[in-house]
Amino acid sequence: MKTTLNSRLLERGIGFVSRIITRQSIGAIQLVDGAVVATSAKGKAWFKVGDFLGSTCIKQAPLESALAAGGEEIILDVGESSALIKSGSLKIKAPTLDAAELVQWGQVNRLPIALPHLFVDAVGFGSLMSHPDENSDFDHIHIQSHQDKLVAFGTDRSNFSVQLTELPWIGREDLFIPTSALPLLKAMEGDVVVDSDGDKLQVSSADCGFTIPLFHDRRSMPYAKVIAIKQPLAGIANREELLGLLRAYMGIHAPSGKGMSLSCDVELKVNGGALHLLGEGESFDGAATLKDSVEGESIKANAIPLIAALNAFDCEEVAVGFSDAKSPISIEAAVPDGRLAMMAPMRRQ
Repeated sequence: MKTTLNSRLLERGIGFVSRIITRQSIGAIQLVDGAVVATSAKGKAWFKVGDFLGSTCIKQAPLESALAAGGEEIILDVGESSALIKSGSLKIKAPTLDAAELVQWGQVNRLPIALPHLFVDAVGFGSLMSHPDENSDFDHIHIQSHQDKLVAFGTDRSNFSVQLTELPWIGREDLFIPTSALPLLKAMEGDVVVDSDGDKLQVSSADCGFTIPLFHDRRSMPYAKVIAIKQPLAGIANREELLGLLRAYMGIHAPSGKGMSLSCDVELKVNGGALHLLGEGESFDGAATLKDSVEGESIKANAIPLIAALNAFDCEEVAVGFSDAKSPISIEAAVPDGRLAMMAPMRRQ
C-alpha cells in the first residue's frame, strides 16, 4: 500500500484517535481504508484522512516525528514488515505491527438515530458538575428521556447540571456515558449518529467517530425531581459582572486555587436590588445589580462550582434562584434554553 496524506488532516486525525489510547496500550495507530484508527480498553476511535484502500498498523511515535518535520504531505509506503514514512527530506523506516494483537471492538448493529450537534453540546453541559475521581461513583453522564425529549445529566454528589433539549429520545433506554468520552465528543464537528446495543455506545459523524463501553447500574436523579427542587427566582444578574465578583473573591480567599476548601465559601444575600457576595468577617463585600430581585434569607455556597456554572453559559444574563440556607442554588439563562445548574449550599456550622 502506498498513499500520500495531507499532513494537517493526518495530524488532526491522530490527535482525535489518540484520545482513546491509554498509558497501558502500546500506542499503535492503524490505517484502514482511508481512516486512522486507535483502540484500547477505553474503546475505539477513527478519523477519515484519505481515500486509500488497505490497512497497516504502526506506532504513533514515527508518524508524529514525520509530522514534526513540517512538510505539507506525508508519503506512506507500506511493505510486508515495515513502512517507509517520508516528509520533505525526512525518511523514517518503522516496523509494522500485528493489528490482531490490539484490543478488538465490534460494530454496534442496531438502527442508529441521527442527532444534530446539539447532542454533543448537551452532553458537554451535562458534564459541567461531573468531576470523576478514584473515590467517586459519579464518573458518567446520564442520558435520559423526559416527555420523549433527551436530557443530559451530570453530578458530583452535591452539585449537578442538566440540559433538556428538543431532540427526540423516544422509547430508548437510559445511557450512562463515561466522562472519558467527553474529549472525543467535544472534538467532533457537525451532526452525529448515536446508537447503543446496551453494552457499547457508538457515535459517528461524517469524518470521525468512536465506540466505547457503557456503564451499568449507575444512578442519577430523574429530571422531574430536578425541576421539582429548582429554586424560586432571587433575581436576574449580568453573567459577566457576577463572574467578575466571584473571581475577585477567589483571588483574595483562594489564590493558590487548591480545590474546594472552606476558604472558597461565599455568602450570597439579596439586598437593595443587588446580589451581595460576602466574605467571612467582612473580608469581602461585592454586589452585582439584580433585576426582578426578591429579598430573602442569605445562603452560603462554594465559589468554585458557581464559577464553573456561570462559565458554562454564553448568555448575557442569568436567573439566580435560592430561598433558604438549606436549599440549593439554581442558575439558568434569563431566557430559558433548557440548561440548568444547581449547587448545594454549604451547611452552617
